[in-house]
Amino acid sequence: MNYLKAMGYSSLTGAPLERYLKMLRELVAPVALSRFYPDLGAFTHALQLWDPLLEPKLNATLDIDEGSGLPFESAYTRLTNERELYQREFAQGRCSARKLSSPFFRELIQGPLPQKHYLTLEQATSPEGASHPVRFRAVLDRYDLSKGLLARYTVDFTSPEAVGSARMATWEEWDRTPTAPLAAALSLACQDEAELALLSLSTLKSIRVLRLVRGRIGPLYRRGAAPHFLEPLFERLSGATLLNFPLDGVSTTRRQDLNLDPFSGLFRHTLSAKSKQALDQLAAQLKYRVIKERRLSLWGEDAEKLALELKKRSRYVHIFDRGRRYPWH
Repeated sequence: MNYLKAMGYSSLTGAPLERYLKMLRELVAPVALSRFYPDLGAFTHALQLWDPLLEPKLNATLDIDEGSGLPFESAYTRLTNERELYQREFAQGRCSARKLSSPFFRELIQGPLPQKHYLTLEQATSPEGASHPVRFRAVLDRYDLSKGLLARYTVDFTSPEAVGSARMATWEEWDRTPTAPLAAALSLACQDEAELALLSLSTLKSIRVLRLVRGRIGPLYRRGAAPHFLEPLFERLSGATLLNFPLDGVSTTRRQDLNLDPFSGLFRHTLSAKSKQALDQLAAQLKYRVIKERRLSLWGEDAEKLALELKKRSRYVHIFDRGRRYPWH
């Protein structure tokens, strides 16, 4: 266990694992998320599959990222590998009778699984003639290893070259996939805040980003594992747990920055005065503005008290608690 903690994660098993999964299921049950977030249904499906009592008992332990308080990357890899192996064996007629009758494997193929790195591309709007650039939407689902979280990046952009010429994005009825250069550029850029991702992509001449949004599931805050400014609150309200659903984005259609997130400031406010001035000038040149917001789900006997305290911090935060959505937002 000490070795695991030194590596940044720990392992749960037995009754503690059952209680942990029950808590997460109840935290995500009342939450409603937009398409800018990772697939919450896939995450819920994974929670069911990690049940250590589900026959055959393949998930006796679950690795937890100590920073985020959520399942570690290896937990998602294990589910994906098990499903790919099962599908291959089933297609080849080599599945054992035990697997065919297993509740775990029946459940495994019934729903989606969280994606550790998956990129899709679609045409957001139809071209309005040869003189108009084609508008695309790229969606990158990934596991953020540095934060221990599932993240989704949604990038709306135009590709100015005419349809059919060599460019960063292709669009054919039979080929709705990003080119290798675009896939590499998105994967490299989309690793941190949306504003940083846009700045990285702005160096490309083949695309022009119109909007870029990052949504995440997590982290999990609780007593002993919360930001320093929330530690006194969780010490006083020890019977409460908080699951974050932060969202940040940049858009070229907004007139001003808007931060509705009580836990996170704008990136530029973390910079020196000189660096902030340079970033402000770049933002004006690229004509983008930043918006941040956050949804929270609460659980535990002190959840309502915690909600009241959070309301004092920000009246704009979206709060869910055991199926009830608080009226302020």
